[in-house]
Amino acid sequence: MPYHVVKISPEHLDKAHCHAMAVAACRMGILTMDVIRGKLSANGLRRAASAKVIERLQRLAFIIETRMSRDDEYKARLKYPPVMPHWLSGTFISQTCLEMCMQLSIGREIYWSNLRFEQIGCRWVCTFADIG
Repeated sequence: MPYHVVKISPEHLDKAHCHAMAVAACRMGILTMDVIRGKLSANGLRRAASAKVIERLQRLAFIIETRMSRDDEYKARLKYPPVMPHWLSGTFISQTCLEMCMQLSIGREIYWSNLRFEQIGCRWVCTFADIG
């Protein structure tokens, strides 16, 4: 999957760090889609995402689950095919903040994901997730 990561701050960030963050962002995008469509509990993201992100994902998962319970065709389109990432583009706003945009698909449906990661202590945490 192609990815592109740039930095707008003068701090040094090596290629290995950019690659590792791109892989982590791709994984987070796929996991958030799995939470939304009910294949994974949001509790599995507790170390990787902020409480606000988890709360929003749980709320969206509830809304999607309600629709899937009433619409079998929608459920078949959304729940069963795998999540496929297509590309990823990100910007290091600073040494401790990364914003990523990625295109995903589930079956024939295309989705966009915007994620923001902030370094809190020694961990990178997803502090914003918007998927649609």
